[in-house]
Amino acid sequence: MSALTDLIPRLMRATADGKIPWKPTAGDAFEAATVSGSIRLESNDGGHPITLSILHPTRSVLDVIATDENRPGPWLPWEEQLLELYSEARREARGVNRVIEGIAKEFGLRADDDDIPF
Repeated sequence: MSALTDLIPRLMRATADGKIPWKPTAGDAFEAATVSGSIRLESNDGGHPITLSILHPTRSVLDVIATDENRPGPWLPWEEQLLELYSEARREARGVNRVIEGIAKEFGLRADDDDIPF
């Protein structure tokens, strides 16, 4: 495994925990910036390939990994994780989860596990 494939599950956990401030950029791309550099996730109109880029603070691309839409057979585990990461970054950058929570709160909707009587 490469450093980038090792990074994907760590990014997934941090995204799920709300620790990465994903922001929308041009097209179907989302980016999170730090002093050390940036991470960019992008796709072709929400489709394949999904690309993860590591950017230097000067904005030059340092490394890239992308799903291979032409490779036959099932996706590799890191490709499935990259697709999931892209989806979660997209939801975070667009504020989807906040809107869903707001709607649920305003309508008084409960999660299914709230209906358990014990």
